[in-house]
Amino acid sequence: MSKNAKRNEEPKPEPASEPTPIDEIRMSAKEVEELRAKAKERDQFLDQLQRSKAELANYQKRVERDRETWSQEAVARFVARLIPFLDDVERALAAVREGKDFGSVERGLEMMEKSFHSLLTDQGVKPIAAVGLPFDPRQHEAVAQRVDQTEPDGTVLVEIQKGYTMGGRVLRPAQVIVSRETDDASETPAEGN
Repeated sequence: MSKNAKRNEEPKPEPASEPTPIDEIRMSAKEVEELRAKAKERDQFLDQLQRSKAELANYQKRVERDRETWSQEAVARFVARLIPFLDDVERALAAVREGKDFGSVERGLEMMEKSFHSLLTDQGVKPIAAVGLPFDPRQHEAVAQRVDQTEPDGTVLVEIQKGYTMGGRVLRPAQVIVSRETDDASETPAEGN
């Protein structure tokens, strides 16, 4: 080739760097508008999500505050119903200290006991049945065993301390003495006690 030919040749373009994503995007005005609309819709959903999260957090805080308030009010109502019993106990103790008629003190205590049981019943508290029934470890706590030929093995013979339930939940198990068939000793503590 001659020098003239070399001059007439178009120079080879230098290799370009790799195209960037922006260089490759060629969109029509309609596509740009659609993209802007999608971005606006995304922003609206994001805003709605953030508002919903804030509302949920506020709701959870409000429910917790309400739960605490309701709990405190329920306890306050129950305690308010207990205060008259304290008054009665104080009057009974004063009567005993003054040496008044013990028959009237006894009657007053019986009325208080009846009234207190009524209060517990109103709250859904029930005594656990025990004597004469089969021992139930979910409701009874065996504090001793006693040989008894008249009752089947594992029958509650004596209730030492009453047990109570509320709404099907054991508040305190009944402490009991349970029958057994063997004659090792006349009365022994129950296993584990």
